[in-house]
Amino acid sequence: MSTAGPPNVSSAQNPLPASSTASKWQEACERCKARLSQEDAAVILTTPSYQHLITAMGGMEQAYKDKKSAKILKHLAPALESIRSFGGIINTAIPANPDVAALMWGGIRLVLDLLLRSSMAIEKITAGFSEITKALSRFEEYQTFFTSAPRLNEALVDLYELVFGFFIESIKLFRRHPIKNVLSSLWANQEAMAQSSIQKIRRQGQVIDVEAHAAKMSTDKSRHAEIKELLNHKRPVPPVKLPYFQLPLGENLPFFGRVTEVNRCAQTLSTPSDTGTPRIFALHGLPGVGKTSIALEFSRRERQRYQIIIWLWSDEVIKLARGYVAAAAGLSLHQENASAQEDRETVKRWLSSTSERWLLVFDNVERSVPLADYMPSSGKGSILVTSRDPESQFGMAGEGLKVEPFGIDDARSFLLNRLPSVDASEETLSAAKTLVTQLGGLPLGIKQMAGFMRETGCSIRDLLVMIEDTEQHGKIRSYEMSSFARLIYPATLASALEVLLSKLDKPTLNLLALFSTLDPDGIQDSVTKHLPVIFQQFPDLFSPFHAQAEYYSGLAKLRRYGLVDHHAAQKLIIVHRLVQEAAQYFISLDRLSAIYDAALHLIRQGHPQSQATSDTLFHHWSTCSTYAPHVIRLAALQERWALHSTCPADMFDVFFNCSWYLVETGAMTTALTLAQAAEPLCDLDTDDGQIGVSYLYNTYGVVALQYKDDKAAWDWFQKSLDIRARLLGEYNVNTCAVRGNQTLVLLNERKYNEVIKRLIPFRDRAFTVMADHPIRIKNPIFDQLAMAYLGLGKFDEAWSHLNISMDLSKEDNLPMFSQGSAYDYYVSGNIRMAQGDLTDALRLHTIALNIRQQVLGSHIQTAASCYRVGDLLHLTGDQDSALDVLLRSHEMYDELGLAEAFLECGKARSAWRMVSILRAQGRNKEASKYENEAEETLLRRGGDSTKEDYNEDDSNALLNYMDT
Repeated sequence: MSTAGPPNVSSAQNPLPASSTASKWQEACERCKARLSQEDAAVILTTPSYQHLITAMGGMEQAYKDKKSAKILKHLAPALESIRSFGGIINTAIPANPDVAALMWGGIRLVLDLLLRSSMAIEKITAGFSEITKALSRFEEYQTFFTSAPRLNEALVDLYELVFGFFIESIKLFRRHPIKNVLSSLWANQEAMAQSSIQKIRRQGQVIDVEAHAAKMSTDKSRHAEIKELLNHKRPVPPVKLPYFQLPLGENLPFFGRVTEVNRCAQTLSTPSDTGTPRIFALHGLPGVGKTSIALEFSRRERQRYQIIIWLWSDEVIKLARGYVAAAAGLSLHQENASAQEDRETVKRWLSSTSERWLLVFDNVERSVPLADYMPSSGKGSILVTSRDPESQFGMAGEGLKVEPFGIDDARSFLLNRLPSVDASEETLSAAKTLVTQLGGLPLGIKQMAGFMRETGCSIRDLLVMIEDTEQHGKIRSYEMSSFARLIYPATLASALEVLLSKLDKPTLNLLALFSTLDPDGIQDSVTKHLPVIFQQFPDLFSPFHAQAEYYSGLAKLRRYGLVDHHAAQKLIIVHRLVQEAAQYFISLDRLSAIYDAALHLIRQGHPQSQATSDTLFHHWSTCSTYAPHVIRLAALQERWALHSTCPADMFDVFFNCSWYLVETGAMTTALTLAQAAEPLCDLDTDDGQIGVSYLYNTYGVVALQYKDDKAAWDWFQKSLDIRARLLGEYNVNTCAVRGNQTLVLLNERKYNEVIKRLIPFRDRAFTVMADHPIRIKNPIFDQLAMAYLGLGKFDEAWSHLNISMDLSKEDNLPMFSQGSAYDYYVSGNIRMAQGDLTDALRLHTIALNIRQQVLGSHIQTAASCYRVGDLLHLTGDQDSALDVLLRSHEMYDELGLAEAFLECGKARSAWRMVSILRAQGRNKEASKYENEAEETLLRRGGDSTKEDYNEDDSNALLNYMDT
């Protein structure tokens, strides 16, 4: 079979002649025949075409008409049709040699005949046929040009051998073991072989797809169209589903009052802006004053005005990202494998361009959230912000309104509306006025007191007495750091909440306290489904709740008291932040510590783990995004209360794994905060504790590397490496992983000889001592050696090592559409570029971009591929296509907003390359804009201020070498 890359430069530059194309198919045919016995080869060659196979299958149906297995033959028609289109490729490639096609059709016939004779496993083998055909490419699209595309032709030949290999293994099994009972015992091994073959065929089908895409680009007349299609891989999208309303569920009770506030929202937002930019309005005020309720009521009333309303919880970046993911799915804008960042940008772009009216609600915005990154910059829309921060109306450059508590009359009416059975006597009205005055007119507190009275039958006057008694020895206000003690709220509100909490039975109060340790804006069913395990593990806290009915009874009580909102339709439990704080201050610190342990165990049950195998969390991002807000909340509480878990190992697992997910998705600052919170949990007097801290040192190094702080990255990696080598051994998976990370620093510093000296011993042991290591550990050894040899100008050595990496990926069935596969093509393209073979370099970099678009979406590596393809299009003379790709690279770096220094320099590099194209096209004004941007960035990020002229090398010097 052919190697992953071209053997020399010249073969990549010109189409293979017809004789060369045919010879490769002929050689593959001879290799396949050599694997068969002479008898089987002779039988197979008697079926030279698809039509001969269909005729033979008709005879089989007649011969086995009384058997169930014969009926299954009829279901093979769709599968055979796909293989038939592959036969068209074979006939085009080598019409003069019928044996090539006969091996395919005769192989199928012989396998079916042997299966029918044994009357065994026919269903499974036909299912295997179906799986194979699903993995095959759309061959009819390739017939017109594959003979002029040598790499595509080689990929098709490889597929031919893989498909026939599946037939050969099946034939050999039935020839060796014709007895049915023996076959039954061996079939498990055969199934494993079949699955492995199918995975390889599926991967090869993907290779063909990307090679075909690159081959079509080689035709000058279609290149620009192909480039457009590639850049818009996630577009065009299906028509969006309208109207679309992404809103939280509110209470069943009618909305009360707030006419002025709702009308102010309407006055500002309901008329489209004349400037083409969204109108913005901010509601700010105390927690519990009703900002969210006003925003929700306004959103509901305006459904007739807006076609799209999207509600976004906004106190954490993670929640904003999750909201945009939901919106992309709900609007049918999400594309397969799109990242959260890409979903966000897709939705923003669509909102900016659509003629439909839309409303975005950013609820509970915190100062630390970079809200501008999540707002569309244009469009016929409106943006409503709620925040505790009074600066929100000014920071958003819009209008705003402070939401005040209810006036006394409105507050009293609000209370009595929630107590329909209470008489309207003067005494009751007076007591109600006293209660709402003491509660400061705060809607949240009034709602909770009404819920308590409805549930218990307590009168307003009796409640006032209980509050007065509680005030004399209240727990909540005794804590100096509570919102209540700091006089943010009326003193009576703390006492009123204590009355509610004191009336809860202990397990129900503990349940509320458990909810109070988690993210207030949404505790999902995917988290609470693990509660039964927690109830069993912590019987002292939750003894009755082992019975599900008791748990739902306790949850219902919390809901009726107004302490939680349980939205069954949205599968969410929501707890107001004020209630969370009250619950934490109400219970003892010892009990809070125990409940904190329970919360950690709850999160530990469902959060994916990575550190044991140095694995990635890439395939678990959706689950991690659900858990991240809860973990961030737990870390904040741990610092606030100085809590010490009885199980620090669980706390470490939760904090570290969440931090690693945040690193992988680019939230570097939050990742560092979590990793640093995990460090004190490591007992350095134990081996496990030292290994744990080595994970954190590796995390610190990765973050430093992203920020191009090579010295700090090296030091952190070295600390991690020293610990792992000493405790786990030089060749342990985790040791090799951090060594690979540290080698990236040497590549950044262009210390190529040191890289080679460092890695050669591990290369030589990759297939002995390290033979069982996963592909993600072995491949970087060869990839990094390839990059080092490339840096030294030793192209043959570079290509040789890269081919080993690509062959490992094939053997391990690494999916073609994977981050590792894309990287191999990226490095291949760099090697070809350095050799001066720009045509093949463009082919390889286009494939890398294609894969990264589909696997990573908007990502640092995708942006780097965009740049490199644009650069090569520029160098090969296709300026219009180059400009399109470079502009997309520039936009993508801008959209990501992750490791700023790295992204800004990448963006500057794309801008700099666009300058020369724009000047050549006479577009000097645009060129000057990008030139000034690039120079300002380079100066700000450490460029040489004494230089008069900058070029690409100045940008590359500030980037990580592996992505230049």
